[in-house]
Amino acid sequence: MGIEVSKLIGKNLVTKKMLPAFDFPEKPNKVLFTIPVNGRTGTVYSYVEKPTGIWLQFKRSGGSFYYILFGPSNFVVTSDIQKEIKIQQAQDEKELIKEKGQFAYYFEKYGKIVFFGVIGAYVLTSYLKNKK
Repeated sequence: MGIEVSKLIGKNLVTKKMLPAFDFPEKPNKVLFTIPVNGRTGTVYSYVEKPTGIWLQFKRSGGSFYYILFGPSNFVVTSDIQKEIKIQQAQDEKELIKEKGQFAYYFEKYGKIVFFGVIGAYVLTSYLKNKK
């Protein structure tokens, strides 16, 4: 379960590896510069969906744009992005509960743990009683 790319707009991302910044959202194209490991990309201005993938768009100080091909493993998940991911996961969970029904959802999620916990407790108490 990932994050919607639209949630990255307005965020300043940090890279996990060296990433090329292109002048146009296609490969191959002119590499304007390379962002180093742990480097800041700048603030995400928008994004463009192409057959080659999703390209994040960043605005330069002169008004022109540069593009970086998005890959979730290319960026450090900072606290504000983690917050967005948690919100998204909570929304996804609410939708699942609505789809399956509350009992079915929680039974599927916790049923095995409860079942084996009860069986384990029963076996343990039986063993301890017989040991005496």
